Amino acid sequence: MTNNIFWVITLISFLFIDFSQAPTPDTAKIIELEEYRTFISYEDQKLSNPQIIRYNDRNSHLFVYDTAESTVFEFDSNGEIVNRYGQRGRGPGEFLKVSNIFLANNYLYIVDPVQYRIMRFTFDGELAGSMNYGKGDSQALPPPAPTPLAPRAKKINNQPVVAENGQILLSNIYPG
Repeated sequence: MTNNIFWVITLISFLFIDFSQAPTPDTAKIIELEEYRTFISYEDQKLSNPQIIRYNDRNSHLFVYDTAESTVFEFDSNGEIVNRYGQRGRGPGEFLKVSNIFLANNYLYIVDPVQYRIMRFTFDGELAGSMNYGKGDSQALPPPAPTPLAPRAKKINNQPVVAENGQILLSNIYPG
């Protein structure tokens, strides 16, 4: 019992010592942004509902998926549209929903989780290929999430990821 009390007092002492040496809020440095440039705005009427934005540091272009237009726009550093990628539909180079876009290995990858498809576009706007990563071109909606028998981690992102070198990484957690 005396040994337990000793360890509890020691633990409490370390907690007080640790918190007493924490930095105070007044030591944080605040930097105010004095200069900025608007790249593109709603007033330009080029975008309606941007959802996903990616920046290509090789050519300073911005790639934006606009849900209202159902397409991915490529903007140059002056805010002008350079290219459009894909459109709403079920055909080649078309998607029903976009969950992510990736810039890798000189290609633009667009992930459609509804059709379980990843499309690869050249920066000229041409479809270079696509890959199905799950069940069903004929399936209109993804299947409901399975109910686990044993508790498992929440917030598992079961979406494909495209690495810098263009390799596609798929999770082994797949319903069914």
